[in-house]
Amino acid sequence: LYDPEKHRGLPELFDNIHNPGWKEYVLAHLDLPVVVAVDRNADHLVVGYTGPLSVVGTAVQSTRRGNFCGIGVRTEYRGRGIGKPVFCEMCARHRDGGADFMSLYTGEDNPARNIYESAGFRIVRSFADMRKVLKK
Repeated sequence: LYDPEKHRGLPELFDNIHNPGWKEYVLAHLDLPVVVAVDRNADHLVVGYTGPLSVVGTAVQSTRRGNFCGIGVRTEYRGRGIGKPVFCEMCARHRDGGADFMSLYTGEDNPARNIYESAGFRIVRSFADMRKVLKK
């Protein structure tokens, strides 16, 4: 799990993967666990992440959902099999934290989809992204 006393480079990871929305959300919720992969040969540089982890549900709901903001790996570390173990660790931590299920949204050609499917995720519903250009 991310420890700011031991690990470095988490904010810069989001700059590297060009996702300011995830950066804002994750850095605002560092009170929750964040699963990270670090390069010990590069002074414990954070090279991959998923989280922050939480389990959500209400008294009305009979199930609890494992919730997270995203998964990302620094561009120069992609293709080394880092994302899959980080994602599987997150799934295990959600299970151990009382989650009954997890769900996520992804694109049809998102390379991370292979990670999700290998972790046991299955498509349960597809939707269309619709757009209309408005010209004045």
